This record gives sequence, C-alpha cells and structure tokens, in this order.
Amino acid sequence: MGGIRDLNGEPWWVGKDICTYFGRKDCERRLSMLAEDEKMLVSIMDSAGRLQKVTVVNEPGLYMLLLGFLPENAHLTEGAESEANLIECIEKIVAFKSWVISKVFPTIPSTGGSSMATWRPTGMQPKHPSKK
Repeated sequence: MGGIRDLNGEPWWVGKDICTYFGRKDCERRLSMLAEDEKMLVSIMDSAGRLQKVTVVNEPGLYMLLLGFLPENAHLTEGAESEANLIECIEKIVAFKSWVISKVFPTIPSTGGSSMATWRPTGMQPKHPSKK
C-alpha cells in the first residue's frame, strides 16, 4: 500500500507506512493523537485488489507524527530481521529531524512557508486514492 498520496494536489502519507518506515509499533495510538485536520480516512486498493480504509496524514500531520518519534523508542517492525534494521530505523528518525531543523525551519522566515517536495523516503512514490 505504501507511498505518498496526491489528494487535490497536496501530498498525504499513509500513517501506518510512515510508522513502519521509522520503526514504530504504536501507530494507531500515534495517529489518534493527531488533530482531525492533520489526518483523513481514505480507501485505497491493496496489492490483492481489495479496497482498504487507511489513515493518511497531511504535511502538518507528518511533522507532528515524526517529531514525536524518539530514536530510542524505535522497535523492530514486521519484516525487520535484525538489529541492523533497528539501527537503520533510528538513523532515519535522526536524519528526518536533522533535515527539518537544518533545511525546513530556516526557510520559513524568508519564504513564509515550507514544502515537503524535497523529502521523499526511499520506496515511497506518489499514488492517487479515492477519498472516503
């Protein structure tokens, strides 16, 4: 199911995929803590051709979700076979936070905003689901 979803010209990310990518097991709890305008329930087609309802998050929701991740709380997720996978998840959390702090935040005063257009995690490509 993974990837970035384009909804009305805006990027949205599948919440569970973000949690898995960053080694988080507490995805439902994390997503429930987001504001209603930071998430949305959509229907997407899974690899078996079944329609599945998933929670997607917008850019502010992505920031809220990821900035709440602590590297020391990363866990091996399904399919993660070794400690090397856990270390990789921790490195991803640290790299994302460093990118936000060093690249995104400094552009806000000069541009009046920011954009996630330059951040694309490996293996996540834009897709177009139907809103539900």
